[in-house]
Amino acid sequence: MQYTEAPRYIEPCHLLSPNGLPVKVDQSIYSQNPHKDVNPDSARDAYYSRSLELATTLSARLRDLGITITTAESCTGGMLSAALTEIPGSSAWFQRGAITYSNTAKSALLGVPSALIEAHGAVSEACVIAMARGALAQDGANVAVSISGVAGPDGATADKPVGTVWIGWAWIVCSADTQSTPQSLADTAGAIDNCKITAERFQFKGQRRDVREQAVLQALRGTITRLPERIDER
Repeated sequence: MQYTEAPRYIEPCHLLSPNGLPVKVDQSIYSQNPHKDVNPDSARDAYYSRSLELATTLSARLRDLGITITTAESCTGGMLSAALTEIPGSSAWFQRGAITYSNTAKSALLGVPSALIEAHGAVSEACVIAMARGALAQDGANVAVSISGVAGPDGATADKPVGTVWIGWAWIVCSADTQSTPQSLADTAGAIDNCKITAERFQFKGQRRDVREQAVLQALRGTITRLPERIDER
C-alpha cells in the first residue's frame, strides 16, 4: 500500500454538509500561509534533535538507577511525555503522563487543592509542587516532573507575562538495600512525605510554540541534573 504525504497547508476543496449539499467556502483563508516568513522545518528539526538527545540521556540515567518517571503537564499539553516516549523501550521507565490543562483537572487528577490554585494561581511554585507530589502519589514512580505556564498569546498578567513557566521536580530514590520503586500507593504516600521537591521559574521568549518547546527542553535538562549518581545517594 502506498501512502502520500499530507500537505503542509490545507488546500481549497469541495465540502459537503451533513445533508449532502455543497458548502460555499471562503478559499482565501486556505491559501494564506501563516508561517510564510518562517522555515518551520528547521525550527522543528532543531527542537526534535535536542529533545531526543536529552531524552536519550535521561532514559540511560533512569535505566542505570532502575527507577521510573511520571509527568504532570499543563501548558505543554503532553509534549514532555511525547519527548520521553520517543525513546524505544521507554515503557521500562516511563509510568504515565497526566495532561491537566484546566484547574479542575489539576484538582481531580493530581489532588491539587482548589484553594491553593485560588490563592497562588495555576502558574505558581505552589501549584507545580502540588502537581509533582500528586503525580508521585498517583503513579508510584520515583520521579515526577510538572509544568505549568503562560504560553500565550493570552492569559498573561502583570506579574506573569507570556513566557512565564514554572517547572517542578519531586523524586524518591530509596537506598540500595530497599526496593527502588514503591510497591503500593500506601508506600508511595509515606515516601512522598520525605521526598525531595524543588521548583524553578523560567521566563522564555518567543511565540507560543517557542515557549512550550523551551519548557520541555528545560524540564528534561533539569531532571537530568537533579537525578543522583547512585541509587543510595539521597
